[in-house]
Amino acid sequence: MDEDGTVVAADAGLRVLLGYPGANATDVVVDGDSISVAPDLRDAGDDWLFYWNVGIESNENRTVTVSFPEEVVGPWGPAMSQDRTGWSWLGADTTVDRTAFRYEFDPREWAYFAFSLPYVWRDFERFWDDVDNRTHIKRSTLTTTERDRTVPVLHIGDTSADTHTVFTCRHHACESPASFVLEGILAELTERPPSSWCAHVVPFIDLDGVQRGDQGKQRLPHDHNRDYAESNGVTDEIDSLYSTTSAIKRYVRSLVGAIPLSLDLHSPFKWGSPHDRLFFAGTPAGATDADRRFARVLEDESGNRASSLCFRADRGFAEPGGRGGGATFTALLDREGATVSRSLEVPYFGTEENRVTPSRCRGLGRAVGMAIRRFVNEPNSE
Repeated sequence: MDEDGTVVAADAGLRVLLGYPGANATDVVVDGDSISVAPDLRDAGDDWLFYWNVGIESNENRTVTVSFPEEVVGPWGPAMSQDRTGWSWLGADTTVDRTAFRYEFDPREWAYFAFSLPYVWRDFERFWDDVDNRTHIKRSTLTTTERDRTVPVLHIGDTSADTHTVFTCRHHACESPASFVLEGILAELTERPPSSWCAHVVPFIDLDGVQRGDQGKQRLPHDHNRDYAESNGVTDEIDSLYSTTSAIKRYVRSLVGAIPLSLDLHSPFKWGSPHDRLFFAGTPAGATDADRRFARVLEDESGNRASSLCFRADRGFAEPGGRGGGATFTALLDREGATVSRSLEVPYFGTEENRVTPSRCRGLGRAVGMAIRRFVNEPNSE
């Protein structure tokens, strides 16, 4: 599933690479020690513009300035890697402003830079290699995508149980911090698997978009998380645009028994309040008693882990962009009777005291996994 990269622009020993999984840029111009690029919206709406991911090589020691036509450089600088495996923030001191950053290359050095911390198919496969020998996690095929990629669904626990939880991720292709959180959830649940219920997990909803490097959010005519509409109370009367969402609707309706909890993992807008903190999508007034109880359990678990992003229940619900009405995944689970069905928004950057990193996202996932276990196993306690 890995595509080869392609050099798309070069000048005087400076080259820009695209075409690898997750890559995204357009209008690439190389001029001396300067490179200008822009995020490639492709088929997405133009009011959610920030995702980009490029590779750069220099044949000599030089300081290169990379600039953009809009503010798409985060507070800790871009994410950077030399092998597209381990990613970290380049640092605030490398930013010129929110439209540009600088990097000093060694001779013949390749480096990869991105708006946020990327996570693509091969990252999941590396994680899977660590957990697939555990007895209580199984993997099967949910469906194939429009580009013939296999979409997996994972099962942790007893699939014949009469209680189920459902977790999804990457309805919007660019929202990669959520995938690190999902890793933590899976690690926690596979180490101490449920005995009386089953967790069902789809790690990539828009797998084609993830691999192609699409933004995915606000994809036209609508994105994957606006593909669960119903008509006259019957979901099947509206055909989904995407094979994955069609398969999820069938899969969820096939579950027999109670669904006490369902989570859909996302990342919000690029930065600014409330997008710099963890929150569940939806107004505080719309939160049920069960919603608020799960939020308190999550606050307790995340606060007990020094390596975790911290969730605060008193600021745990917000609706900066709406929930998409009845066409979202969470709305589907509401219709299927889930007690709690929420989108958990994981920030791209966080704050100085609650900074997003791969390890802290995985730590949050561990906390979410423990909160899930407590919420399902002990429904009347906190």
